[in-house]
Amino acid sequence: IPETPKNPRLAATDGPIQGYICAAIMSNSDKSFQLVVGFDFSEQARLALTEALQQCRLHASNVVHVLGVLDPKHGIGSFGDDGKVNFDVAEAAQQSMAAQVKHQIEEAGIERVSHFVHTRIGSAAKEIIGLADETGADLIVVGTHGRTGVSRLFMGSVAEQVVRNGTCPVLVVRPSQHPVSELPDELKPEPPCPHCVQRRT
Repeated sequence: IPETPKNPRLAATDGPIQGYICAAIMSNSDKSFQLVVGFDFSEQARLALTEALQQCRLHASNVVHVLGVLDPKHGIGSFGDDGKVNFDVAEAAQQSMAAQVKHQIEEAGIERVSHFVHTRIGSAAKEIIGLADETGADLIVVGTHGRTGVSRLFMGSVAEQVVRNGTCPVLVVRPSQHPVSELPDELKPEPPCPHCVQRRT
């Protein structure tokens, strides 16, 4: 992994911090399928990256931009969770993300993909949409936690904000293990018709 350049813009703690992992590839990727993946070290983020890599199988050439956004007060994952968010913390998060991304790409066995790892400080939804606009992304992939139950899976979440305000298609990935009991009444499946059940037995 190339060393992250000490660019003055990168060192600003009150503005966006963007990494330049594999940056030399950018000039040759104009005709590639561009994906932006939101990443925060959660299992949902790993699922989103896995799905993004599966999307890469559909195209001859791909560039995946993986973006981790550090909240100014809470950081991302264990990075900056003590409230100390600065360039060094963002750089450490970027290096950890780069290792995770490389591992998942190797695990997926996908060869036709170039990737960049970015870290920025700010609002997650705003920075994800901003990077998608900057790169001319064809697709944004984000995970969602659904911490408040399936009935409020989107409301107020980063995924919901990206879906509402993104300027390209957005794919939202979530775990599939949600019991029916958590579903709102309007989404619960209707019980099978007794007559149909009898005919099948």
